[in-house]
Amino acid sequence: MLQGISKVSRYSWFGWFGLLLTLVACKPDSNSITDEKQAYLADYESPGYRWGFIDTTGELVIPAMFDEVSRFSEGKAAVNQDGLWGYIDTSGKLIIKPQFRLAYNFHENRARVKTFDLPEYYITPGGTTISSKDWTAVDDFSNGRALVKVGPLFGFIDTSGNIIVKPAYTRAWSFDQGLAVVELEDKQGIIDVAGKFIVEPQFDHLINTSTFKQIVGQQGNDAMLLDLNGNEILQVKVARILETDGLMLSVQKENRMWLYSIANKMYLPGPGFDQLIYLGLNRWAAFYDGSFHLLDDDGKEVSSTGYAQINKFADGFAAYHRDEFWGYLDKNGTELTKPIFGLAWDYKVGFARAAFKNGLAFLNSKQEIAFYPPDGAEDLRDFNEGLAPIQMIK
Repeated sequence: MLQGISKVSRYSWFGWFGLLLTLVACKPDSNSITDEKQAYLADYESPGYRWGFIDTTGELVIPAMFDEVSRFSEGKAAVNQDGLWGYIDTSGKLIIKPQFRLAYNFHENRARVKTFDLPEYYITPGGTTISSKDWTAVDDFSNGRALVKVGPLFGFIDTSGNIIVKPAYTRAWSFDQGLAVVELEDKQGIIDVAGKFIVEPQFDHLINTSTFKQIVGQQGNDAMLLDLNGNEILQVKVARILETDGLMLSVQKENRMWLYSIANKMYLPGPGFDQLIYLGLNRWAAFYDGSFHLLDDDGKEVSSTGYAQINKFADGFAAYHRDEFWGYLDKNGTELTKPIFGLAWDYKVGFARAAFKNGLAFLNSKQEIAFYPPDGAEDLRDFNEGLAPIQMIK
């Protein structure tokens, strides 16, 4: 049960809609200031409020002294001071001074950055540069590889900056569990971390769902499901597979959405749905009769309640929208809170933000109020690694 709902927060919750910034505009540091940098810094104005970090008790543990911040990742967060980006550790100490125009989160001990006078490249926590005149960084490291671009083509480097997968692809996506989708001459295939094709480039579209040990492919009007070795599991004629949970597929056919059993290789009976979205935990949101309904993997309603929206499950809970307000439910369709929140965000590492008429608070995993933000808070974001960004009045 929700506790402390009558407590009134002492700040307004207006402005909580713009929360999802994970990257931030950053600036470079060069001995010879470029015209671009000089013009940028001349026009830059620090915001009226500053960012810091709170811990899971709601205490401000890193003072609000930054123009902008990212979430913590691998014990480091990108921070902006006077228009330039650097990095701090969990104590708030600057470990890489503000000097970049762009700075992204650390992944596998590497972070992507950009100065004014160079294309994007990578740095280590000690500030060592990983760059090359031969390539430009495109995405973060994953599975020991990072997507880079050489001229118009894409390839992959290792953590030392060496090209491991030759730039030969017109499009490519980052590795996920050792596999990456690449495109060659308008056809897509899948490679491993050594660059070897697991699935030859013969598909119009591929989705790497390696979490479920499956690959979804499209060839012309027909959809296919493959295993991680590229072997065909099944084919669905004149249809398109959109999602899988390892047991069921969401299939689009003749402008309707259907659940399709992988084991039985057949559509589940019924009239189909207007929309069908996988929510996690073997649950689906099916839209029909003007609202979303929670279904299990047998296509049966988990509850009879209809919703304007059901978010994906996170930490075992899903935010729902009903009767113009928000609440939370579990995979069994049990409403853990009534629809009482003006806004409700997804859970992240055991906490969720929820907005009341008079303010905003963090909820714990029991849907109880864990704490209100400290006085003077203007904005805040989700927890990661035990810390959450918070914007404070100067």
